[in-house]
Amino acid sequence: NAIEIVESDQGDQDSLFSWTNVDESINKGFEFEIRKYLGSYWFITANATNISSKVSVGDELLARGQRDGRPMAGLSDEIYNFQVVFESDELTGSLAFNTFSKRLFANLDVSVAGSGEIYEDPFDSLDFSLQKRIFLDTDIIVIGFKARNILGSEKILRSRNGLIYDEYDVGQSFSLSVERKFFWFQGILSSKILL
Repeated sequence: NAIEIVESDQGDQDSLFSWTNVDESINKGFEFEIRKYLGSYWFITANATNISSKVSVGDELLARGQRDGRPMAGLSDEIYNFQVVFESDELTGSLAFNTFSKRLFANLDVSVAGSGEIYEDPFDSLDFSLQKRIFLDTDIIVIGFKARNILGSEKILRSRNGLIYDEYDVGQSFSLSVERKFFWFQGILSSKILL
């Protein structure tokens, strides 16, 4: 059974959420992926997913105002990914873009069926990663850099009528790591430092 977010009966005026199982979820769709090499070191990948879903919520959730036949929570109808990658023995870099269509986030307890549905707006993310490998006599040092949510996109949640329910800044994150791999006895011993 599908696990979804619902309003918790522990909340007061501010909604708190918990997890619950729905009776049944039927998902149908397709996925398409393409990879194209551009010379010896570069390639691009693109992925598109289209899914339609329908949930049977059961008597308990119907009584709490959920709509039978609604989409499954957390599942977008459309998902798109695009990535450009450079890869050699010493260097790997990638720039990845991801976006998804509006999706159901959670259900609030209401008296009118479906009016408590909270949807998440489409979210565009752009991430970058770079790894430099330094080969020593018996070891490898790997220096890595990652940047996430370069576009600075925000998460926006809306009620079914389109009014903003909540919004928050996801923020951008940057990380630097240094890893040393020791090759002993045909095995690898690895230590990593995150900065």
